[in-house]
Order: sequence, then C-alpha cells, then structure tokens
Amino acid sequence: MVKRLVIDDNSDLRAAIRSVLESAGYETVGAENGVIGRDYVLHDAPDLIFSDTLMPQLDGIILYQELHLNPLTTNIPFILMLGGGYEGPENLLPLFCIVKPFRPQELIDIVRKALGD
Repeated sequence: MVKRLVIDDNSDLRAAIRSVLESAGYETVGAENGVIGRDYVLHDAPDLIFSDTLMPQLDGIILYQELHLNPLTTNIPFILMLGGGYEGPENLLPLFCIVKPFRPQELIDIVRKALGD
C-alpha cells in the first residue's frame, strides 16, 4: 500500500501528524530526521512527503532540493512545515507549505491538495 511519509525530529508532533492523517484514512510512516527520511524515500518511495523545516543532520529544505533534483523522486509531492516567522528561500515552488501551528483540518486539506484528491 502507498504511504505518506512524515519527517520531524519532534516525536510528539510526528505522532500527532500521523494520527491526524491516519484518522483521515491515509497510511503513514514516520522518520525522525531528514537522513532517515531520505533513505526511506530512496528505498520505498511514498506518494507524499510531509517534512519539518529545521531538523538536525538534514533539514527539510535541503532534503526537498535533493529529492527534487533526483529524476526518481522529483514528482513526489512535498509539503514543508514552516515555523511562524520563517525567513528562508522564496524559490521553493512547486513545494507546498504549511505554517505551524496548524489545525488538523488544515493538514488534511493541504495533503488532499498536494495529492490532487
């Protein structure tokens, strides 16, 4: 079955996001940092990646850029979680972004939009 990958170094937030997505009928897997997330994507490509921005080892923006440049992973929709007050590169299209804190329905809505549901 196709899965949605949630990458976040905060285990509580990662679990909460997975719970919201699973309650909406989406099968999910989690990764605690960008390196583990990247390895998962390269071995078992999910149909959507939901990643935090700031993480140790490999942040979400660098992860997105690496995967977007790879012909095998460039078409996987990528949702980046931004902290309030985020000031980073503006050239992240065709990336989907959501700003923390967000409501569960906002999360479901952006996932549906990214997947074209």
